[in-house]
Amino acid sequence: MTNKTKITTGTITIVLFLGIVGSAFAYNRACTIPEAQMIREAVQTGNPNDPATKAKLAGLPALERVEAKICALQKLTPEETAKIIAKKKAMAGFIPSPNASKLPPVTLGIQTAISPDILGQKLILGTNSWTGYVGGKFVVVTGTADKVNPLQGVLFIMNDFTPIGAKAISAPTATGPLKIVSEANDILVLQSVAGTYEAYDLYTNKRHYVTTKGGTTYKFDLKTRTFK
Repeated sequence: MTNKTKITTGTITIVLFLGIVGSAFAYNRACTIPEAQMIREAVQTGNPNDPATKAKLAGLPALERVEAKICALQKLTPEETAKIIAKKKAMAGFIPSPNASKLPPVTLGIQTAISPDILGQKLILGTNSWTGYVGGKFVVVTGTADKVNPLQGVLFIMNDFTPIGAKAISAPTATGPLKIVSEANDILVLQSVAGTYEAYDLYTNKRHYVTTKGGTTYKFDLKTRTFK
């Protein structure tokens, strides 16, 4: 057998092996997942019968199904893509876009606080949240407090359930975490909460407890995002 024949036979073997596990070389690089491409390249440059390579190849079909979906989405018009995204957000409990009025509405009003993971490292666990429309835009407001100084109440305000661009606005006085009591005509009525909260001192690198007296009432203008 000549060297040329050996090379050709080896190439055919690799391609057939990839076909068995659901792989294909004819893919669109514009919608390739890096993890999938790394596996394909590992097979091309290595031994397809190696146990480690076989283990990686077991997960390749699932990755390639995702690639196929990405390729399909890239063929859609911007309008078609926007409708799909809006529908997925609505199904996840997010606010639908104006063009997706037939989708289920988001629950509005006062409710359980959003996930503490969204609040980040500088705020304590939220007391409760309010969701609604202000000036035609969907807004989520959460009552919370500064983690270093729980006496300092804070309102954490997001647009469309996204922490990007969110603002933390401090109460005029430091009497404890803020709790949302009611809303009317774009005005929130808030009250600071009494309790004992764990705090972290950045300077001493120690944790301690802070007791808040609570009981102070505030009004917050959602349009101007200022305390009245």
